Amino acid sequence: MNDKNREVLPAKYPFIDNYPTHANTLSILLNYEETEDWIYNNFVNIWVMFEKNGQLEKFEHTGTVLYNHCPYLKIYDIPRYIVKKKYDTFADFIIDSIDNGNYLNVSYDPYFIPHTEAYQSWHQEHSIFVYGYDKESMQFYVADFFKNFKYSYELVSFDQMNEAMDSSIFEEIDQLFHTLHYQNVQYTFDIHLFLKDLNNYLCSERTILNYEISSLNYDEYIRIKDGYVFYGIYCYEALINELRKIEQDENIYIDLRRWHFLHSHKVIATKRLFFLEEKGYIKDINKLLPIFEEIEKECLIMENVLIKVHITKNKGALDRIRKRLEYVREIETIALNELINEIKSNL
Repeated sequence: MNDKNREVLPAKYPFIDNYPTHANTLSILLNYEETEDWIYNNFVNIWVMFEKNGQLEKFEHTGTVLYNHCPYLKIYDIPRYIVKKKYDTFADFIIDSIDNGNYLNVSYDPYFIPHTEAYQSWHQEHSIFVYGYDKESMQFYVADFFKNFKYSYELVSFDQMNEAMDSSIFEEIDQLFHTLHYQNVQYTFDIHLFLKDLNNYLCSERTILNYEISSLNYDEYIRIKDGYVFYGIYCYEALINELRKIEQDENIYIDLRRWHFLHSHKVIATKRLFFLEEKGYIKDINKLLPIFEEIEKECLIMENVLIKVHITKNKGALDRIRKRLEYVREIETIALNELINEIKSNL
């Protein structure tokens, strides 16, 4: 909506909402039908990264789908000191950016924002997605992982945002604010790239692309080089091993984000089937859909059970989760091979 005192850019709740880059990118792209080809060409393969002590650290999509790797988003990085020099307040900067059709991803201190777990409790640097404002109510439209660390859209006052962005924790940090402008470009779904990614997933392989290396910090780069990163179907084994460690050591934390990510990875896999059928790469979706839906359902069950384990501290269900993981790995291997054969038969 656009009027004199209010501007709200399109935002739609994402079906992948594990990390800010995924959630914020899809919040923008899902408003535009022409982005489907790019969306379904991505979010295929996954990886796990281990710390050098053997602890599982990261579990996410390969490529991380960062803003600056999406062809539909034009990114501008603006130093914090430039913003402070040009604008009277951070709120003025946000309003001006949105008036120019730009979404924002800016660093803030959640200590000052009531929707956050950190509110009035602790200071930290985090990023917040801003997509609109209302001058009459003096509020911004924002998104982040707020209460219970769940991604949601909320309203934050101009004053609260000014405080959060002007926190003393940023005095020694050379910050960059990011504006994101949607641009309509030509992108065509590459079925051969998709088949390659599926095969890499099944073979637990992945070639790290140049742009992916540039998005890693030095420690992550070294761990990839030294073999602390694994891909695709092997991720099930990593999760199974982590469950065994959790069962044996009560001090190991259950990171529920991993299990939410696993479920969301299956959600997009099911959605992609309908896209592939529409493109003519699948002739009879009913042969494949039931098994993909079964995989998605099993992953949701595992996520919900582990939430209960996390709350009750009762680890009796972990053995059943391991067996479900083994079952999902087995039927997913069958399903993806059937999908590959179906696509090849229609090329």
